[in-house]
Amino acid sequence: MSNGKRETSPKTIKIFLASSSDLKEDRDAFRIFLSIENDRLHKKGMYLELVQWEYFLDAISDTRLQDEYNKAIKTCDIVVSLFFYQDRKICPGRI
Repeated sequence: MSNGKRETSPKTIKIFLASSSDLKEDRDAFRIFLSIENDRLHKKGMYLELVQWEYFLDAISDTRLQDEYNKAIKTCDIVVSLFFYQDRKICPGRI
């Protein structure tokens, strides 16, 4: 039944979240924050779509995984990078 209004899709804003694997708790907190914001923004016709590096699998990539990240980043409206510095020794051969 139609009420005379034409429903439109929400405006999607894609957000790429990048961080090292040891910041999982921070990524989870960001995901929860976006979920709460989506509940509020839905009423305004907006949706925040989260894209994370965990969503990419080595097995399905014909190229380096970083190339897949780069392609995804180019399709996003916002890139959020989480950084944390921990003073620790670097293993030889690893920079």
